[in-house]
Amino acid sequence: MLLLILAGCTSTSKAPHPLSSSTTPTASASASPSIPADQAEAATKALAAYNAYREYQVKAMTSGHYDEKVMMGFTGGTELGRVGHALHVQESDGLTITGRRPTWSPTVTSVDLAAVPPVVVIHDCYDTSGMTLLIHGKPGPTPSGAPRSALIAQVEQVSGKWYVFQVADAPDKTC
Repeated sequence: MLLLILAGCTSTSKAPHPLSSSTTPTASASASPSIPADQAEAATKALAAYNAYREYQVKAMTSGHYDEKVMMGFTGGTELGRVGHALHVQESDGLTITGRRPTWSPTVTSVDLAAVPPVVVIHDCYDTSGMTLLIHGKPGPTPSGAPRSALIAQVEQVSGKWYVFQVADAPDKTC
């Protein structure tokens, strides 16, 4: 599972360098005047949960350590288990990443506040190009797969708070 998260990383013969923070993820709620205020607010909060999920994932992948209790603040359901397991394996195996910081560009594609629980669907292009996989501090193999992945995320509201419940490949979408 970790290699899925790191798909597209490249390794070089040069000494690895820390992740650059020169690129910052951007998010768009795609809120226009025609979107009701409650849907725009839900989209904004769902994007905040998704961005927290991605930021923590990068932090855990660069440090090699994670805390499932922190992840529970913005991740739930099967996604908490999937990502928690992948980060646990990464930590156990001494895997970290270095190189260019991953980027993502989430956009809200739908908001359904009538659903139980309320749900926001997000499309994202997650780009891991320029990252290097390290195993116990030494460059590892280059994972196979495209460095840019089209993803779809389902973010749900539970007890007034938004959580990322599922992230999957979106084969019908492109980046």
